[in-house]
Amino acid sequence: MRRAVLLCETSVLDAADLPFSSIDLQAPLPEREKGADAPFPLDQLEEWAINRALTRTGGKRMQAAKLLEIDYKRFDRKMKKYGIT
Repeated sequence: MRRAVLLCETSVLDAADLPFSSIDLQAPLPEREKGADAPFPLDQLEEWAINRALTRTGGKRMQAAKLLEIDYKRFDRKMKKYGIT
């Protein structure tokens, strides 16, 4: 996510800016709180990405972490942060 934010060429992060293009990006993004043009908070995007990766891998955490291109320890910490089981 950090990399996507840093490399984003506009002020709004878009699905095309995300590094995990193999995830089904057709899945709906979380609802925006401030309207359709408001940017997503990073926490919402991270939680969404983790859930999509887990869905894509059938709940296999190690594969989901690889899909997101992060190490498993960081993935596990993020899951705990968002209460994902």
